[in-house]
This record gives sequence, structure tokens and C-alpha cells, in this order.
Amino acid sequence: HRTYRSAVGKVQSIVPRRPDLMYANKELGWQLHSPRELDWSAMKRMVRYSAGTREKYLCLNVGKNINKQGAICKYPSG
Repeated sequence: HRTYRSAVGKVQSIVPRRPDLMYANKELGWQLHSPRELDWSAMKRMVRYSAGTREKYLCLNVGKNINKQGAICKYPSG
């Protein structure tokens, strides 16, 4: 259980920068007391997703065109 709690806590620390992980992390947090094999699979999937999208972030465009809000953008290089 300790390893699972640690993994959920580490993801919790990056949630302010990655709001796309917020819901998944909340759901995984419900199983802190007794994680099942299914919960471990979901945790691994979330870690793989976050590693594969490390250079992405959520950008909110403030403007007249509401369709562009919430687009996934790449970090500016530099």
C-alpha cells in the first residue's frame, strides 16, 4: 500500500501543472487504503500517459473565440 500511496502523492504534486490528470488522480485516491490490481493498472496507465505528454500543458486562450479555450499546447522551446 505504501508504494501506491507514494505514487498517488507524486502525481498529486504535479496536478497543478497538469489539470488533465486531476480527475484520474482523484479516482485513484479513493483506493489508498486497499488498492486492487485494477487500480495498479490504472496508475501505470496514468504514469505512461503523463510521461508521453510531458511537453504538453493546458493553455487557456482568453479571447472572443470560445472554441480555442482549453486547447492542449506544447511548451515553448527555450
